[in-house]
Amino acid sequence: MRVGRLNNWLTVEQINERVSADLVLGMPLSEVDKYLAYNNIAHSYVARTNEVYAMIHFIWGGRFLVQKDAWIKIELDGNQKLKHIKVEPVFTGL
Repeated sequence: MRVGRLNNWLTVEQINERVSADLVLGMPLSEVDKYLAYNNIAHSYVARTNEVYAMIHFIWGGRFLVQKDAWIKIELDGNQKLKHIKVEPVFTGL
């Protein structure tokens, strides 16, 4: 796509930059799905909340016995078009 592929060698900040540059407000759900699939990112659309949830596992910055993942939440409007993106770190013990 535009900025570069998503992968787990990136930091949360870099993932946020790439996702924010590639996914533009008003983009339809089908294009969001295509982008995440192209980047091999596990994701699902939840109709009840009208949101897409995605996860990139084992991203850069984890520590010994602590796994760091990036959680991506994509909010859609009533027409299933992109309204807001949020990228956050998730830490879990191994």
